Amino acid sequence: LMSGAVSKVESSCPYAHTFWYPNADIGSNNRPCRNVPLKCKLCHPSLAPVTGKKSCTVAPFIDAVWRYNMIQHLEELHPQYAHPEKLIGHPLPVQILTSFTLTALEQEDANIP
Repeated sequence: LMSGAVSKVESSCPYAHTFWYPNADIGSNNRPCRNVPLKCKLCHPSLAPVTGKKSCTVAPFIDAVWRYNMIQHLEELHPQYAHPEKLIGHPLPVQILTSFTLTALEQEDANIP
């Protein structure tokens, strides 16, 4: 799962459901919630590009973490990393930190000071 990318899952399960988050990743004044599934890049780093190709490949099966649960995920699976609620630890890569940081609009809507 990547910001701005279309994710397609193939399944033979009769109960499979297609999820589509057209604007949820960026939010809006009317709908500030951006709680969408994210790929944890600590659990599933991109693989190096194959020689002669420009893009990286990604592991085929990826567990997603809801954006608003990312700190709990870090606490449970990556306790060696620092984050906004834990200042001691290895620095979290900026791309991961910004992927789950709440916007001012989300904080205001949730009454977070």
